[in-house]
Amino acid sequence: MTGKYRDIITDKMGALTDWNSRAGSGYYDSAEATFNEYLTHALFCLYVQETYPAEVARLVIDRREDLMVQRDFPRFRAFNQAFLARFAKEARRQPLSDSYPDIVDLLGMD
Repeated sequence: MTGKYRDIITDKMGALTDWNSRAGSGYYDSAEATFNEYLTHALFCLYVQETYPAEVARLVIDRREDLMVQRDFPRFRAFNQAFLARFAKEARRQPLSDSYPDIVDLLGMD
């Protein structure tokens, strides 16, 4: 799916190093690869939020956000929090597979 939205993702991310501090060093060097890494971990956090007890979920999500920032993805925490709020089970209006344009739109947040 990401390939279908490659140009939009690239445009919305703008300066890739704002999203991936090590871009250009062989570390997720495209907007597409960086977005896929953000989304993979955000989906994991959504799963945790929906299946783990609340206090455990918060701990796991906090640690995942810290890990991603340490891995040089500085905007992951903000992206993930927006993703979790927008696509939480009680807020979802359609299957996530149909929500890709809305997920890509999260890149425009500041």
